[in-house]
Amino acid sequence: MAPDHAGTLHTQITEKMQKPGFTRSEILQLLLLGVFYVAAVVEAMILGHSRANADVIWPANGILLGMMLRAPKRMWGLYLLEVSILNYLMDIFFHFPLAVDTGWVLGTIIEMTLAILFLQAHKSKNIDLMQVRNFLWFFIGAAVIAPISRPLVIGVVHLIFIHSLFSDTLIYMRDLYIGDVLGIAIMTPLVLLIEPAELKRFFVRRRWIESFALLGGFVALSLYIFMQNEAPITFLIFPVLLLMLFRLGTSVAAIAVVLLAIPAAYLTSYEHGPFSLFHSGHVVHGVLLLQLFLIVLVVTIYAVGATLREREKLQQFLQDSYREMEKLAETDFLSQLPNRRTVEGRLRQEWSIAFRQRDPLSLLMIDLDHFKSYNDEFGHPAGDALIALVAALLQQSLERPRDFAGRYGGEEFIVLLPYTPSQGAAHVGERIRAAVETLRLPETKRPVSVSIGAATAYPSIDGTIEELIQCADTMLYEAKTSGRNCVCIASDLSGQRNSFMETFNKTR
Repeated sequence: MAPDHAGTLHTQITEKMQKPGFTRSEILQLLLLGVFYVAAVVEAMILGHSRANADVIWPANGILLGMMLRAPKRMWGLYLLEVSILNYLMDIFFHFPLAVDTGWVLGTIIEMTLAILFLQAHKSKNIDLMQVRNFLWFFIGAAVIAPISRPLVIGVVHLIFIHSLFSDTLIYMRDLYIGDVLGIAIMTPLVLLIEPAELKRFFVRRRWIESFALLGGFVALSLYIFMQNEAPITFLIFPVLLLMLFRLGTSVAAIAVVLLAIPAAYLTSYEHGPFSLFHSGHVVHGVLLLQLFLIVLVVTIYAVGATLREREKLQQFLQDSYREMEKLAETDFLSQLPNRRTVEGRLRQEWSIAFRQRDPLSLLMIDLDHFKSYNDEFGHPAGDALIALVAALLQQSLERPRDFAGRYGGEEFIVLLPYTPSQGAAHVGERIRAAVETLRLPETKRPVSVSIGAATAYPSIDGTIEELIQCADTMLYEAKTSGRNCVCIASDLSGQRNSFMETFNKTR
């Protein structure tokens, strides 16, 4: 029947027409960006109207950059448009001049564009900040250089339209710049690095007491340090934060930095905490020291976190490499079956289990008939392909999880059948023989088949694994001398044929 091209085309067009412009996840991210951005701006403006009269930390652009880097490229322009509209609405609400509004919006767009370009120059939009080189590139390019643009644009607007004094404008630009650097350095990695697996571990029942104790203790310690004016004990923050980093992961440690930064900025701007002990006559000097402290804290935590993540990746790589080498050492390369060493180890294991449980253990020795002739006639590549084909067929013929097939050497294979009596081994052997017989191979004077020798034992103190192997090998030799393409099985270790297989061989 001819394919229905018209119907296929109609289906493709219908699917494209029904496909929405934005997914639910993208719409949700737009809403979340609006909520977080407005909350971050309001928080920063509250701090900006304190006695310090400075943007201690400006987290809004850090959130914006982080969400842009997580979003598809086609969403970037929409994110910037949303933030621009929100900026105008908030500036109207707070009665800022239109020129100032335009300067803030234009500065934000230029800053985000430069930050994205810096990160794209690193050959990846989805830069992994848990690598030390990548984090340093991000910090220098996106958190230090790119934020210069926004204060410059806003400063020019102030000079031209607000007619501010040049010295006051420079101070204002400095405050904007440092606050912006802090916001990007803290919030962007937080948005990018939050891992659901780490946050899920935070709420695991076995660890939730430790998790909440560490996080709650850190918040309480931070509040105490920045509410008192008696002793400069900020050094206590580092060991607790590092402990959280080691125990709870980078995501929780990043959240802890945010929980520290906001109250610390607010309290310092009202002359509380260790950085207010520097009596220089200006609150802003204490704020500057706090900003430098937070920058050092952020760089330290993320650098240590990146080092830990690289160590974990290296450990995982070494474990994977060890498992791969172990697999290579236990696997025959050509057939991809366990090799002789692995087979003998598994045989010893199953022998011990059968001995304890007094179960029968059966063994099939399988040899390809006329393999040398086939190999000589069609070449070694064809012979190798035949070995791989028979190996795959053996695996398909075994129905139980503990049944085990391996390559014993050359064109010989071995099949181990735990808790299987002689008659069950006979059925498995016949299933394998019939499957090989039906293989579609090139015509040859001596068709390829398999001869199978089988033996069954009830492991005991007097019996040995070597006797079981020898008995199966004897049955294999008997199958070879009985015309090949047959199965011979011994009911015990005496080497006598089983009557079932005797009947089968005569009727075949």
